[in-house]
Amino acid sequence: MKQSISIYTLGQIKIEKEEEVLVESSTGIPGKWALFLVLYFHAHETLSLDYLVEKLGMEQNETPRQSLRMMIYRLRRDFADMEAGEEVILTENGGYTFNSELEVWLDAARFEELSSEGKEEADQAKLRRVMDLYNGPFMAGLEENLWILKQRRRYRKMYRETVNRLTDLLVEEERYAGAEEVLDEALKYCPLENEIHARLVEVARRAESYQHARQRAEESAAFFQQNGLQVPEEIREHLKPSAADAEGETPLRMRDPLACIRERSAAGGEGPEELGPITFTEVAASLRGFAGENLSLLSFKLEEADDDGSADAGGDLSGAERILSSSLEENLPGDCLFCRWQQGHFLALTRDDGERDEGEKAESLQEKIMSEMEQRKENSGGYGLRLRFSREEI
Repeated sequence: MKQSISIYTLGQIKIEKEEEVLVESSTGIPGKWALFLVLYFHAHETLSLDYLVEKLGMEQNETPRQSLRMMIYRLRRDFADMEAGEEVILTENGGYTFNSELEVWLDAARFEELSSEGKEEADQAKLRRVMDLYNGPFMAGLEENLWILKQRRRYRKMYRETVNRLTDLLVEEERYAGAEEVLDEALKYCPLENEIHARLVEVARRAESYQHARQRAEESAAFFQQNGLQVPEEIREHLKPSAADAEGETPLRMRDPLACIRERSAAGGEGPEELGPITFTEVAASLRGFAGENLSLLSFKLEEADDDGSADAGGDLSGAERILSSSLEENLPGDCLFCRWQQGHFLALTRDDGERDEGEKAESLQEKIMSEMEQRKENSGGYGLRLRFSREEI
């Protein structure tokens, strides 16, 4: 039978009729679409008027039964022109039921199917597809009840299990950068999961880069601190000095930061040095007020946006972050220090070389990075985000 209806419930709710979007929202939907979802998730059941009135919280309406019948009428009208030519909502024994003969595609059902197959078969492509299907909590924006909360917890657990399995497979192949990308993306939907933060640090350590592991640990620690939460012990462990300090990978905070910047400037040819946000803050604080040194703090912040530039949800933040980070590494001067301050937000510390107006230099850098990002955005199919730039002398 021809597939005629598609329902998206993981993240924002979207209902399509033969590829026509009927409703799409992450902050709640009109009553008739809530009714539609109640009927769909109770397929094979006949629901009485009284049950539906209670389920939709319509008891306080002046004429709840009449209002409910009107919503049923409008729903039937919305689906009246489907090629399948079948009724979507049937009247049965004085109540209503969803037509179970219709073929409906449900993202949550596909999510479960691929999750089970991907984990059992160790299929990275299927596990990747599971991650793509998960765009946030089940039925986001709808009034919570025990059933919705239970399903949210269930799908969230399946998502975390998928992330862990895919990360394990990538680490086994020593594809550490890919594993980090998976975990970074997972933090978009599970930002408070200690396990994901800890795994990010562990993957960086497995790549045999003490400095990168510390940077990752600092990013996680800064996130918890900025949200008024205690930094997990497994993250704090990676912030302590280790044997790597004696092997040449001494954190910048343990050196003379100003001397380091001058050395990098004199050496030439080196790229900028990336730090964790904690070390970056300590360095910036220690440099503030040095006589004869003019320093600038540059801010590069990704913001979700519509085509008209207005803020909206749905941008590929993880993908855009990778593009921005790479652009900063390639375009920032060698005596520059930069960090990933927060998700989608990078800061850079630059020194005025006295050869050109610092504001003019910053504007030129901004134009270069934005131009490169625009080009990469087109090559990757777009990411639905804009870049906000600012500069402050310190």
